[in-house]
Amino acid sequence: MDSTSNKFWNIVLEGDSHTVTYGRAGTEGQTKSKSFSDQETARRDYEKLIAAKMKKGYVDADSATASTGDDHDSVPTLAFRSILKS
Repeated sequence: MDSTSNKFWNIVLEGDSHTVTYGRAGTEGQTKSKSFSDQETARRDYEKLIAAKMKKGYVDADSATASTGDDHDSVPTLAFRSILKS
């Protein structure tokens, strides 16, 4: 994926489930929820998914500086709190 892909990915952990929302920036994206047998299993999967996105070049939106406008060097939004694709 290149720096002009401008995508977002967000994950929210809630007890024994998590919900992922993803898509192109500026759209509502798609949402998928997954339930687990217990909170610990849900947390482990949550952390595994975040690690996989970070390995693919996504960065936490809270720690990244995303530019505005038509700058194609900006980092697209992704989130677990928010993760960006560089």
